[in-house]
Amino acid sequence: MRGVRDDHRMTQIANPDRVRLTVLYLRLWKLCDLEFYETEQHDSAKHYDVVPIDRMKLSSELKMVAKSPLDWVKDPKEVRDEILHTLDLIAAIHESRTEKNLSGLDALRREFQKKAFESAGEIELASGARG
Repeated sequence: MRGVRDDHRMTQIANPDRVRLTVLYLRLWKLCDLEFYETEQHDSAKHYDVVPIDRMKLSSELKMVAKSPLDWVKDPKEVRDEILHTLDLIAAIHESRTEKNLSGLDALRREFQKKAFESAGEIELASGARG
């Protein structure tokens, strides 16, 4: 693991794979959330963007991640399936905005939120403290 100099001490920096996984789940969560922007019954979908999100670019990047080997995650097949299922469900919603599709996407959104928080909680940041 790479180190960072902190007051003449070497400390560990965050595991880059954990950070990547956290960012991936945050992006999946956000992509799901964008579909609920105009739907009042899903209250966590209120639009609080400081930086506008480009849906097409985000979707394209997620497709590229799904095509990659994903050798930095514990279970590449599971992560790939999550990405592809989400993209397929969003495409289905664009075709037919049914309550069943929205409920499925809402469940995915909550799962991605949970996974993002769990993954973020496992990141050890660089600090001067030694434990």
